[in-house]
Amino acid sequence: MSEAAGSTRREEDLSSLDVSVLLERLLELDRAQSALHARSSRLLAEVDRRAFEVGAEHVVLDPRAARESERDADREAAVREQLGARLIVAEIAVARRVSESSVRAQLDEATRLARLPSALAALDDGAISPAHARALADGVTEVPQGTESEFERLVLPTALHGTPAQIRRRARAVRERLHPLSIDIRAARRREERRVAFEADRDGMAWLHLCAPCVEVRGAYERVDAAARALAAASDEHRSIAQIRADVAADLLLHGDVHDAPAEEHDSNSGRHDTLGTQSARDSRAVRTPAVSRGSRRPAGRYSRFRPTVRVTVPALTLLGRSEEPAVLEGYGPIPTAVAEDLAASAPSFLRILTHPETGTVVSVGRSSYAVPADLRRLVQLRDVRCRFPGCERGADRCDIDHTRSWEHGGQTSLDNLACLCRGHHRLKHQTSWQVSRPPGTGAALVWTSPLGRTVRDSPDPPF
Repeated sequence: MSEAAGSTRREEDLSSLDVSVLLERLLELDRAQSALHARSSRLLAEVDRRAFEVGAEHVVLDPRAARESERDADREAAVREQLGARLIVAEIAVARRVSESSVRAQLDEATRLARLPSALAALDDGAISPAHARALADGVTEVPQGTESEFERLVLPTALHGTPAQIRRRARAVRERLHPLSIDIRAARRREERRVAFEADRDGMAWLHLCAPCVEVRGAYERVDAAARALAAASDEHRSIAQIRADVAADLLLHGDVHDAPAEEHDSNSGRHDTLGTQSARDSRAVRTPAVSRGSRRPAGRYSRFRPTVRVTVPALTLLGRSEEPAVLEGYGPIPTAVAEDLAASAPSFLRILTHPETGTVVSVGRSSYAVPADLRRLVQLRDVRCRFPGCERGADRCDIDHTRSWEHGGQTSLDNLACLCRGHHRLKHQTSWQVSRPPGTGAALVWTSPLGRTVRDSPDPPF
């Protein structure tokens, strides 16, 4: 029987079943997935527990660190445990072909869940789902050691009968009761974790994530929302409120305001430039035409205040109008050619690179110099685009330039012996038993060998 026929038969079989039977089968699968998640969590928690053991076996401290460690045994143990944990994360990430950050998150979640044996048993029995288990694992974060049983007693009933959102709400209340430190102290500590993250999306779009104190984030949202609602009230406005919010937020970040009036007008109308501004100043700015047009035209000078140091690969034939191949923004991917042209026209720090190779670049200085010349460094970065450890997405411009074959072991400062490694993976290469080589005839490909003997090949991403 062909695959198509088999697929059709399965569909016919399902279509003949009563909906109640379909639902019961779905719930059976949910229970099976819960049991598998429980097994996976136990395995991950045990692997995480052995990080120090792995570190002791596979971490190779450099001579300077070793001399310092002789004077401080506790420091050596901490270094080995830290590198051992990083080593394990890299091993799992390479084996499963996922990012190290996702593996670290899974290990952390499993270790927290291991603190809740009753919850883990409920997951094993299919009484709660993986989503419920994640909510419980998040909830037990920062709950003091020794109070886990009380946490389970107060929160698990909600998990058995409620939704993950209800679990999180209940867990926050219970954690507040059990935690010995006040929320003021904990909030001050968490404030140290504030950050902004960029996440690429498809079709020329991306996300910008902001993690900051809730009052500031809420205030920022209220400012964006107030400006967006004022603009939405205009009779000729055709954008949705969500689109206007996005346009206003982008203009505030790029220009510091939501319209393209000259700086003198900004000063006379707003009076001051604090984070949120006064309500009257906010309203007066909001009703003006935003820098993002209401029509399809692109305002001149959209990037006039934008001073990026970015790299965009623009195919030569595209610039000549003979091809529709898109430009490629480093760290993102394909972008509309018109956007690349806008950047090139208004951003003086913009670097345009043609896909046709240019001549005259230094590709090797042999053994005459350990330091990498600037043009050779740039060529390595352009070739690699990102950190060359498998799965790492750190941009090449934020990486170290590493000699694949160490300089002290005869390696040359040449294009075919250099690669971009982020600081963490650079350290992993030199201070653990992870090894990397560049076999002859493989071009720029690197072959990594893990401490457990797993090999994986990494090649620079091909041009779009």
